[in-house]
Parts: sequence; C-alpha cells; structure tokens
Amino acid sequence: GHTRVVELLLDHGAMVDAATKDGITPFACAVYHNHLETTALLVGRGAMVDASESMRSAGLYAAAYANNIDIVQMLLSLGLDINALFNAGETALHAAVRRASTDVVEMLLRNGADAHARSKTGDTPLFMAARHGDAETFALLCASR
Repeated sequence: GHTRVVELLLDHGAMVDAATKDGITPFACAVYHNHLETTALLVGRGAMVDASESMRSAGLYAAAYANNIDIVQMLLSLGLDINALFNAGETALHAAVRRASTDVVEMLLRNGADAHARSKTGDTPLFMAARHGDAETFALLCASR
C-alpha cells in the first residue's frame, strides 16, 4: 500500500501511469495487491483504469482475478465496461471464474457481466466453471441466464 509514499511521489512529479518494461503500472500493482486506499488515490490522480494492453494493466480484470471485491466495486462505480476483453480475450468474469471468486462472480453478474462471453479460445465463463468442477460458480452462472 504505502499510500502516503505514493502520494508524496505523485506530489513531487512522479507519473501516475509510469510502467515497468512489462507494462505494470502503480495502479495495476495496487489493484492486484488489494490496496484499496492506494488504488483510490491513483484513480483520483488520473490513473488510466481501463487500459487493456496486458492483463496487469487492465484494472477490472486484475481486481477480479485477485478476488478484490472492494476494488471491483469501486471500478464498476466508475462506469468501466464490465464486458471489456482483456488478457487472452477474456472478461473480468472469466478472471473471477478462473479464480473461483464466487463473491466477485456474483457482483459482476448483478452488474451486467455476460456469462456467455467467449474468450479468444472460445471459452465462456460457464464452460470454465464446469471444466474446473466449480459447482457453486457454475450454479451462479446458470441462474444468471
């Protein structure tokens, strides 16, 4: 988190969207590690929250993958496209299903996530849940039909 350190760096000219050679931004790092306060600070300072160059720079996908329900909720409140394609053509719902994050799956479905969205490989969240034997997530997805 180190929110205060991040704030000081930004106050002294650090670029809010500076990225590593792998495309990892401070925002993506804060999201992935579930640092809600730091994530909120970065968003408030103009971090690009809907960048989709890679899985790690796609905030909603990363938050869903990391089972960070508070950050998912915050990002949804910003009006991000819940069905945007990120890593391997997957949506945030694919990421939540991949990690068996039932709370995040439920939240995404309530907010309009498409349970039938196909990844680049043709997988739907429903198929992924079935393949992984995740009965609870499978039931949630079936109920959303």
